[in-house]
Amino acid sequence: MAHGSTAYRPTGSIGRLWRWLLAPTRPAKAAAQPGSSFVPWWSRLSDELLGWTPFEQAVAGGFQATCLAFAFGAAYQMALRRIFPWLPRDLVACIAATEEGGAHPRAIRTSIQQHGGQGGGALVLVGRKKWITLAAESGLFLVAASTGTAPDGRNQIRMVRVPRDAPGLSVAPMARVPIVPEISHGEVAFDGVRIQPDAIIPGDGYADYLRPFRTVEDVFVGAGLLGFVFRASLELGWPRAVVELMACQVAGYHAIAGEDMAAPETHVALGGLLAQQRLLLDQVDELWQSADPASKDAWNRDKAILEVAGKARAARLDTAWKRLG
Repeated sequence: MAHGSTAYRPTGSIGRLWRWLLAPTRPAKAAAQPGSSFVPWWSRLSDELLGWTPFEQAVAGGFQATCLAFAFGAAYQMALRRIFPWLPRDLVACIAATEEGGAHPRAIRTSIQQHGGQGGGALVLVGRKKWITLAAESGLFLVAASTGTAPDGRNQIRMVRVPRDAPGLSVAPMARVPIVPEISHGEVAFDGVRIQPDAIIPGDGYADYLRPFRTVEDVFVGAGLLGFVFRASLELGWPRAVVELMACQVAGYHAIAGEDMAAPETHVALGGLLAQQRLLLDQVDELWQSADPASKDAWNRDKAILEVAGKARAARLDTAWKRLG
């Protein structure tokens, strides 16, 4: 796959996933006790699911997680690998796109500059990012940066690979993040970080990577969350009809994961699936009352993760309908 906007067919057979989820002897969940780190859990999960497709790993990661934060983190990692398939298997990575004014190209001020004057010297990365998922845990940052303004006035965006230990890169935790506290969200500063030309990823940073990633993230996070709830439904003995509805929605996400993330038809179908999932999760709220108090309280706190970026999602759906005429 050259870019994130192209069709992506190898999603695997959903039969293997069903057999794994419904196995009479299901694998024990990796420990996720208070204060435990996402990184070793993710590494063990990657080893266990070696050879599985990114979508399968997103669902299985949710199923294996003992908290919604780790389910979200696993799905996020696999969404990245849907767009950047060359990422190392067990390395935690993150996208650094959002700035003070958002993540649209016109809001991106972080830039790739020529250190030492125009036409000479090294390339350096300068700027600030915020709301970076897994900023503290990541060993690699995928940074959206400007290379200047095109003749038509558009801000030209490229994606840059920056390792965590690069001199000039610093991470600060963001305060008052009310949900999924078991993983970090951070602010990242790039103060003259030197980059090699081959660290700049080919293609348009926004059209080929950032824009399709938002759609892929919705698909994978939605499926990963269902994996997490699917596990709870089996452990808590929820009605079979509820389990069947979740199985149906996982199958829907599996189908969408193989489509063109730039196509308006994909966005319309995804919009319908997300609406169905919200209705289902509202229905199972009462069923969570049978869980232990800590699990129930964590669910009530973290279930809002699906509503993050809701306005942008609604705007994307409106645009898709307009494109369809």
